[in-house]
Amino acid sequence: MKILILDDDKISNVALLKIGKPLFGNNIYAVEDMEYFKYLVEPSSSLVVVISVCSKKINYIDTVQLIRKQGYKAVIWFTADREDELTDSDKSLCDGYFIKPYTEEKLKNFAEDVIRMFNRMKRVNVKTFGKFEVEIDNQIIDFHNSKAKELFALCVDRKGESISIEEATSLIWSHRIYDNRLKCLYRKAVLSIKKTLALYQASDVFQNKRGSCRIDQNRINCDYYTLIKNPERYANLFEGIYMYEYSWAESTCADIYKLLSKYRQHSKETSDFIL
Repeated sequence: MKILILDDDKISNVALLKIGKPLFGNNIYAVEDMEYFKYLVEPSSSLVVVISVCSKKINYIDTVQLIRKQGYKAVIWFTADREDELTDSDKSLCDGYFIKPYTEEKLKNFAEDVIRMFNRMKRVNVKTFGKFEVEIDNQIIDFHNSKAKELFALCVDRKGESISIEEATSLIWSHRIYDNRLKCLYRKAVLSIKKTLALYQASDVFQNKRGSCRIDQNRINCDYYTLIKNPERYANLFEGIYMYEYSWAESTCADIYKLLSKYRQHSKETSDFIL
């Protein structure tokens, strides 16, 4: 995800980068003209575009129309020196707005808002707590091949890491000897996943190459991922069950218990220290 700040106010840009770099790393750019903006933009990338309504070099309305027309997956934020510089019409064009000066608190709130917005843009929702289910556009999808569904679940469990054919077959077909027939079963499951996702125009979620497969975790919402990113806020999502239908998921379930136990112990120690 790239964060592009379109503003010809160099002083504000310097201040924003100083505060923003520790929060967003090297993915934040100050852009003072449209040529540089077009150079940085990649059609497949996720964008956060912060546009100054006061810029003399950049027409913010034309820029919004360009972004929407090109179909970029983008969150658009406006920025202004004063509240009265933003009309109601302006506010309807964007997802949110800043009033300068930039502060660390404003940027932290901005980051949280952007994450929520991108999550809403994701079409694929995966439920791992309890029974494993996959929804696309709020519709539960039917994996006609049960082993294909389990392979997809295993990819989710691995959080985007590649899984070799040897590891996948040893877990999903644990009772079978690793031979050419087993390899055919694996390939059949991979093909079934690809066909199922293609029906929903969601093929980009699953990737495979010779001898391995993975999911693109940046393209899905998942309760497990949400929890491990912020156990303090989302501990209540987990009720003690994680993909109960798959025996290989037991180790991850144990890791979740450990994570929450560690978090709760830390919270207790902090609370005791304050008292």
